Amino acid sequence: MKKFPKYGNQIMGTKEGHAYKRYHARKHHAKINKIPFTITFEYAFSLIVDICPILGIKLSWCEKGRKNMANCPSLDRIVPKKGYVEGNIAWISNRANVIKNDGTAEEHLKVAEYILHHETKV
Repeated sequence: MKKFPKYGNQIMGTKEGHAYKRYHARKHHAKINKIPFTITFEYAFSLIVDICPILGIKLSWCEKGRKNMANCPSLDRIVPKKGYVEGNIAWISNRANVIKNDGTAEEHLKVAEYILHHETKV
């Protein structure tokens, strides 16, 4: 797997580059907030999907210039307290991740069903 010493807009045009940038942003966030982070980029990249497993919307991996689009991929901790560890992460849409803060009852139900389905697997 190609390593990106710097990740700017020039690599955001590829799925691998986009995933690499998201992975390192989460790794930095985890370090600052003392959240367990034991996954490798290769592991995270192996889990990439094109459709959000929660909301069923197509993920937009390579669009440049727009931040926090609803269909932009987000590296999610399925069970937040467990951290970024194998078996507890998934690529979901930014919207699915934001729902935890401001979603409708129907959206929350979809998130709850997803977490319940995966909680016993971790």
